[in-house]
Amino acid sequence: MQHAHTHTHTHSKWENFFKCKLLWHVQEEALQRRSEDEEKRNEITSHFQEMLNEIRAQIEQHSARNDKLCRENANLTDKLENMMSQCDRREEVRSGVRREELKMTEVPKSNSESVTCS
Repeated sequence: MQHAHTHTHTHSKWENFFKCKLLWHVQEEALQRRSEDEEKRNEITSHFQEMLNEIRAQIEQHSARNDKLCRENANLTDKLENMMSQCDRREEVRSGVRREELKMTEVPKSNSESVTCS
């Protein structure tokens, strides 16, 4: 009977030992996974931060280019308005010259008509 009790007690100790060893392995695996997950998370965070920095740099670059293009556009708009204004003034001058030329050609006609009529 004593032998059976000792055998059961020894068997129970071995079971507990193996359970503890199994739990220790499970805990080690969990810690390893946790460490790997943390490393992956840090890599992803780092990559994400790099991408954000690149996007910010591109936004700044495009914003500066956009500002430059807006200034150029305003400058070209002013130049175009000035050219249109000059064209309008030239057209007014040409129209005035044509009217004067027409008056000049009409005056001699009317003078010649009045001379022949009298």
